Amino acid sequence: METLNAANTLVEHAKELLRTSKLEEAFAAVNDALQTDPASVDAHHTHIAIIEALPESKGGPRKPVLLARARKSADALVHLEPQNSQSHAAASRVGLLERNFDTARRAAAMCITLAPRSPVGHQLFAEASRGLGVRIHPDDVYVDPSLVPGTAEHHTERALVLTNYRLGDDALTSINAALTVDPAFTAAHHANITVVESHSELINPSRRRGLLTRVEQSVAVLNHLEPGAASTYEAIARSHLLAKDYEAARTNAEQALAIEPARSEASRVLGDAHRRLGNIREAGDAYRNAAASDPDRPTAPVASDLLPKVIAVPGIALVAFGLRAARSAGRAGESGSPMLLVAGMVLVFVAVVLAAAVSHRRKSKVMAELS
Repeated sequence: METLNAANTLVEHAKELLRTSKLEEAFAAVNDALQTDPASVDAHHTHIAIIEALPESKGGPRKPVLLARARKSADALVHLEPQNSQSHAAASRVGLLERNFDTARRAAAMCITLAPRSPVGHQLFAEASRGLGVRIHPDDVYVDPSLVPGTAEHHTERALVLTNYRLGDDALTSINAALTVDPAFTAAHHANITVVESHSELINPSRRRGLLTRVEQSVAVLNHLEPGAASTYEAIARSHLLAKDYEAARTNAEQALAIEPARSEASRVLGDAHRRLGNIREAGDAYRNAAASDPDRPTAPVASDLLPKVIAVPGIALVAFGLRAARSAGRAGESGSPMLLVAGMVLVFVAVVLAAAVSHRRKSKVMAELS
């Protein structure tokens, strides 16, 4: 019992360090937990999550060692809990890290079999299929067999599954079918927003207005059916985020969280709104809250990751504007474009230095642990 408690304490400490982006310390803590209790399921899941977050798992001399450790944890999870979909999801994620897409796809398929309504398995299966160059046909997607075909619930679930495979138009067709069966089915209206958020044509001006109109219509229905509900405020916040009204998105996300503090999607929207408003610290806090509420969802950016981007984007914009000004003027001196170019290059350089500093801080202790 003492061993179990000690391992649990170390795992919780590692999770907290991961949430605050102290990856090296988190890696050390979870390794201590696994040494204390090699059969700790929570420790193996946390171990994999930390390795995924470590930059060296994507490249570098230590990558093979990290991937071998992740694979060992994935195999342990499948052995310890073979009927748990999250064990196979973890194995699939490790397969993707290894770029072993066939292994990742088979593990994701098992995850879907065990939990057909969980988006995690479908997302992993789609990613592994893309890695293999396999195209998913809309008729081939796996929908929870317990749902009765032709019902609003079945159409809605099929739409969400299709969204995971980036089949946006097919997903919209399923949403339309669900709302034809039951125009007041709130789950379909929430799913409609999810489908639009992920639709590849959202950046196409000729399609964007129509997609946003769909969202506005669903929000109006939800506001009529469930006024004042946390889920409704969350839907309103998501619609404002899509419409690029970030202040309104922030306000409504905060209202949703005031009612239900554990709503991970509302925390994610709040993080996105803060990030676009330039509130980097608040964005990082919101993303960490989202990760704490829904640990299975991919980790969102944290403040230290966002800062270089915030500096780099205007820098790149200044460089581009300066180049255009120089070309239009015919000679650089007339428009003052050299100053724009210099300012932009300085900002880009600062962003690169900051990114390198963050990466170095993360790497240093990990390399010491692995050496």
